[in-house]
Amino acid sequence: SMLPILGQGWMAIYAQKDIANDKFDWKNKANGTGPYRDMKYERGVKVTMERNKEYHVKDRPYLDGLDIYLMPQEASRDAALQAGQVQLGGMGAGSAEALKKAIGDKAVYNKRSSLGFNVLNFNTSKAPWNDERVRRAVNLAINREEAISIVSKGQGVVGGYLLPGGDWALPEADIRKIPGYEQQGPNSVGDAKKLLDAAGVKDGLAVTLLIRQAFYEDLGLFTADQLAKVGMKSKQDSVETAVAYDRINKRDFDLVPWGHGVSLDDPDALWAEFYIKGAPRNYSELSTPEIEAAFLKQSVELDTAKRKELVNDLQKVSLPALGKVIYSWSLAQTAVYKQVQGYIPHVASYNNTKFQDVWLNA
Repeated sequence: SMLPILGQGWMAIYAQKDIANDKFDWKNKANGTGPYRDMKYERGVKVTMERNKEYHVKDRPYLDGLDIYLMPQEASRDAALQAGQVQLGGMGAGSAEALKKAIGDKAVYNKRSSLGFNVLNFNTSKAPWNDERVRRAVNLAINREEAISIVSKGQGVVGGYLLPGGDWALPEADIRKIPGYEQQGPNSVGDAKKLLDAAGVKDGLAVTLLIRQAFYEDLGLFTADQLAKVGMKSKQDSVETAVAYDRINKRDFDLVPWGHGVSLDDPDALWAEFYIKGAPRNYSELSTPEIEAAFLKQSVELDTAKRKELVNDLQKVSLPALGKVIYSWSLAQTAVYKQVQGYIPHVASYNNTKFQDVWLNA
């Protein structure tokens, strides 16, 4: 895993003098060796970058600069693409077809698997979420096919903790054998209610969903609807991004419907970030000795085929622990105007964004 981890987009290179400077402003002063350099940051609007004249690759980049617009609202992104204000951008699942009709053959369209997935996090430091039976009941209540249809507008796939169809993921047939991940049947909701009864959870339990504004309102509404099937009454506590991150990191929540994006389809990267003890985004703070042992065992295996078997074992012990309930994995869609040449979409939105070899036709 080391080479992919070192090669991912997060691995910036900084000058030694700045690393040694205790007062260097890491957050607001980018300093690297890439093909472009920051010129101006208009908070909440755009980042303007200029060509790095000292770039170490001869005659690159081709472009004089980049304008990167910050548009969390799908409608704003669609309008900018349609008007030609931006020449490259992601298309929302709900509007992609209409956008294609509006832009027509001016652009090339790409649809692909994505290293993005929607999840539900439990606060296991408080009742009733510290009871495994309650977490299992919630998992049983969630209809993943409906999540794909309603939240992802059909642009998603059922999966576990690794990219569906990727090098490491369990086949869907095996994932469907994991308790709670089988297709919902006529007894699913009834079985969930039995688990809640056994845990002493009464009908009408009040639940607060922490929601990141402008991103996960739809996911929150869907979650509330699913919880209502087993007698839970939810309200959404919608806050802006900085507050949402602060509260989720402080574990100031009941449940958090959230979306994750990662840069690598790699077991070491995923478990170290999400699913083992002390992982920075293990917001539910769930792990087991079996998960920890299985993670370490696959991590040191050098034979790829043997490691694949060990990673399968890791997934089979991890998914039932419900560190995160996975609704679905995303499919990404991109529109690229035809004058943009040399750009290849990546399965991870964080990678292949150097634009070193991208140029514009007149």
